[in-house]
Amino acid sequence: MKFARLALSLGLLLSISLLFTAIAAELPVPQGIIVSPPVGEHNQLSLSLWTDQERYYPGRPLLIRFKLNKPAYVYIYDIAADGQVRLIYPNGYSRQNHLQAGEHRLPDSQSYSLVVGGPLGREYLQAIALLRPIPLLKLSGQGGFAKTAFPILGQSLSALKVRVTKLISISVKPGEWAAAWTGFRVVSPQAMLVIRSQPAGAAVYIGDKLRGQTPLMLSLQPGTLRVRISKEGYQSWVKTVQLKAQAQGRLEVQLQPAIPTGPGPRETGSSTGTDLLTIGDLLQGWALNFGLNPASGVGSLGLNLKLSDWLALGGSLAFTGQTVPDYFDLGHPASFARQRVYNLGPELEADLWLQLPLSGNLALLLGGGLATQQQVHLAAPGGVQVVKAESVTLKPNGYRRTRTYLTLAGSLLVRAGSASLQLGYHSRRGWLVGFGWHF
Repeated sequence: MKFARLALSLGLLLSISLLFTAIAAELPVPQGIIVSPPVGEHNQLSLSLWTDQERYYPGRPLLIRFKLNKPAYVYIYDIAADGQVRLIYPNGYSRQNHLQAGEHRLPDSQSYSLVVGGPLGREYLQAIALLRPIPLLKLSGQGGFAKTAFPILGQSLSALKVRVTKLISISVKPGEWAAAWTGFRVVSPQAMLVIRSQPAGAAVYIGDKLRGQTPLMLSLQPGTLRVRISKEGYQSWVKTVQLKAQAQGRLEVQLQPAIPTGPGPRETGSSTGTDLLTIGDLLQGWALNFGLNPASGVGSLGLNLKLSDWLALGGSLAFTGQTVPDYFDLGHPASFARQRVYNLGPELEADLWLQLPLSGNLALLLGGGLATQQQVHLAAPGGVQVVKAESVTLKPNGYRRTRTYLTLAGSLLVRAGSASLQLGYHSRRGWLVGFGWHF
């Protein structure tokens, strides 16, 4: 009787296994996908491919894993929803694609990240492993990795499949290659926010945009939001809210009556006329300065306050900011084999100036101070290349860093009424021609 039950259990398990095998065999293969040859005694290679998640929100990093049963050359490309095919591995950041047996992952270095983008929908990855390399880059019209880190292989899926299959057939023997594919879904990261107030009927602003009146339920993009709730006769309620993806937040607000206000005291003051210039007051008061480096075209804006006949305190900013390519911020310093450094935003400086009058309208200025500049360090495989596929964005990795510098400067100033003209040199900004206004 026990034997009969055991035989029945084994038969049931076998039936279930055959059923799932049949279902898997009938799963539709996406357009352009190359299917691995049937498993047999002549097959030397096996390859499996998967991602760390089945669903991603836009902006999340993508991790690809694959496994080999023996050493092989591996190629992985992304098939976008619009039919564009882009080579992911090897790439300009990681060119060595001959791998040993075992499990591997992409990205395989700190130099780049695979970041999920839009639109929402399904995206596919194709992997091919061979005992000998194939000239897959020849299918791209964009040149080698020195020009493009992640080259496009084609726009027509059917034509590319034929060309890749032909490369495989003329490069390796049957049984010396394997293929695998996988997909993932990009889903909306929308979050829900329910807002209620006492009293009800208050206007709700997200940022500067009016979204309705309380009580209110909103579907919003996750992130940091500024919420303002206003009602006539009550004080406005303002709060910064952090919403996470797929979360449902709730705000219960008790509005407070407005505080009556009356006319306040007026400030009074006096103004003085402008005296004739003398040596002692050549640089007296405030000065607003505009500077320009003729060679680089970088401009600067400064404000000085004279503390005494010979000393002034100043601050300035130089418009040194550069256009930074899109990148994935690691959040910490990292070591890159090759990198490029970009200035992010203006350079800020605080300084002291020694003022030496030379004549009635002429003075020598000598100064020194500290300047800070925020920079972005990006991994660069012979050139920064940011590539956007339909649902996956391939971004170079990078991080921010603030540098501090000691600065020295000197210039000649000619004053005419409230205006002045300067010619000088700055240790960070080079030769400068400047115009000032004194008040």
